[in-house]
Amino acid sequence: MAGRNLFAEQEKPKGRNLFAQPMSTGEDVARSVGSGARNVLEMTLGALGDVGRVQGDVAGWAAEKLGASRETADWARTIASKATPLPSGPDTEFIRENVTDPVMGDALKHDPQTKAGKYAKTVTEFAPAAFGNKAGAFRRAAQVVVPAIASETAGQFTEGTALEPWARALAAVFGSGTVAATQSKTTGKAIADAMKGASPDQRRQAELLFRQAQDQGTPITRLEAIQQVTGGGTRAGDLQRVVEGQGGLRDFMAARPAQNEAAARQAFDTITPPTQAPSTIGPAVGREAEGIVTDVRKKINDVTDPIYTAAETKRIDAATFKQVQNAPGWEEARKAVRENPQLERYVKGLPDDSVGFLNEVQKYLKEQSDNAVGPFAQQRNQQVSAGYGSDQRMVKQAAEQASPEFAQAVQVQADLRQRYLDPLLQGPLGKIASKDTATQDAINALFPKNPLPNSQAEIGRTVGMLSKRNAYAARQLVRAHIESTFNQATRELQSGANQFGGAGFAAKLKGNPQQAANLEASVRALPNGDQVWEGFDKFLTVLEAQGQRQRIGSQTAFNAEALKDLQSGSPLGTAATLGAGAGISWPRKALETVERWRLGRNVDEIAALITDPQGARVFRELAGTKADAGVVNNTIRLLYLARVGSGGGSVSGAGQ
Repeated sequence: MAGRNLFAEQEKPKGRNLFAQPMSTGEDVARSVGSGARNVLEMTLGALGDVGRVQGDVAGWAAEKLGASRETADWARTIASKATPLPSGPDTEFIRENVTDPVMGDALKHDPQTKAGKYAKTVTEFAPAAFGNKAGAFRRAAQVVVPAIASETAGQFTEGTALEPWARALAAVFGSGTVAATQSKTTGKAIADAMKGASPDQRRQAELLFRQAQDQGTPITRLEAIQQVTGGGTRAGDLQRVVEGQGGLRDFMAARPAQNEAAARQAFDTITPPTQAPSTIGPAVGREAEGIVTDVRKKINDVTDPIYTAAETKRIDAATFKQVQNAPGWEEARKAVRENPQLERYVKGLPDDSVGFLNEVQKYLKEQSDNAVGPFAQQRNQQVSAGYGSDQRMVKQAAEQASPEFAQAVQVQADLRQRYLDPLLQGPLGKIASKDTATQDAINALFPKNPLPNSQAEIGRTVGMLSKRNAYAARQLVRAHIESTFNQATRELQSGANQFGGAGFAAKLKGNPQQAANLEASVRALPNGDQVWEGFDKFLTVLEAQGQRQRIGSQTAFNAEALKDLQSGSPLGTAATLGAGAGISWPRKALETVERWRLGRNVDEIAALITDPQGARVFRELAGTKADAGVVNNTIRLLYLARVGSGGGSVSGAGQ
């Protein structure tokens, strides 16, 4: 049995009350809105059932057209109505007869009396399309009003005919398509395509990085952020290049050099405020390094001096002493020790054959051996060096044989030097241990362009030791390295300010992984260094994200494809533009104009979405390609119209 039709007019009572007061348009509109709201409730609750009924009605109609019997057609209708992946449920007619009529009675039931009332009722029935919609207010209103007016107008033109339900449904579809044509979907499609490959967690991380960049005054785009957190694993950079190539983001990028400059100086200040005398940094750290070396030597001597003191009065036997005296360098060394007040004070009262005196002689001979081939020797001579060395070893061996304590002291001192002093002298600290060290030389010693593998611990210890003696000088040295790198990387180009300077600075400062590790170790070794590094590293990460930006360059296959998409609209909108001219040349020109307008609008939309801090929700929804709530809500009403049009009922008017 055919159910009651939502849009069928109630049966008119026979006769007419000539004394009834005509209903005002305002009252009719108000009551029609209420009636439409009741219909919305019924259609929403019965949407799942209407899906099955539409399928069943279509299947039954097809069976009858193929010559099937009434029984076969009914069987096909029943089977098809159940063949849906959606949960089964009651249809709109069932909801009306068994829920709303018993519960609500005649409340909100009304048959519109005026055209305004009919339009008001239909618009109300389309109103759910505006709820849950991510579009702007104007578009939400258009998605309700345009298809509603189109549907009602078509219904009134075909009222009372078999075409009425089809006219209403098709006009609503056309109206929805018209709205879609005025608001191209290509913005969302472009963003969704560009974000493929990014997980939900990576998208959240990218939004956090985007906000972090805003907070520190170095804004980046959401596309740069997603490329940074995914390691370039999406096409986001390609899309941004296309947008920039069409003139989008021009003002945004033009402000970048000045923003990076201001933010960088603030980041450098977290290490230490700038000095007005940068040339004094090198000598200051050189003196401190020299003092560190001296302190280490003193500590070694403090350990070994008591052992030497216990051994210095021991004397070697006459035969051994005679051999020592015959050495070519003996007399020169003896006189140098005895006649130099600075050396003689260490052996005062000791005879020439004592272990203490022999120790000073062997140290003199060792020094002469080193000087003969040293970098400052006027005439480098390996033979002279070898001669002094041979004499030194003989004297030292004679002293060790005469005193086991002396041999022990020599061994202990050698071990301590190897463990503590030599690493300092051979490392960066030894290279700057001089009061004449220039600032740039100190920077090069601590931050070489090609550092040795695993040198971060060595760099950290050096900066840490300097910082304990002179924290100000250590901080200034680290800042000087970072700031000079920034100044070089961000220098202006012939074409103007360097928009890629921030990214270039981060890349050059961190360099290879070892350089990055050494930089981190140097900052962490400063007072409060862990906290300073945490903030500075975030600053560098944002600048690294700026490096995900691609230069516009030449057109690529992706550029051409993206531009084509951004110029296009909905198929219905394009067809309407071309069809309006029936093949005359002006529609093509009109279409080209529309395409240029779409391209510019879409570029502006994407530029706004990827830079506006308030656009996070919309960008997230577009990137996730979520369904438009307006489409879902309009479908609920169109399903009922389709069921009526397929034979489930008859429509004789716009009202109930």
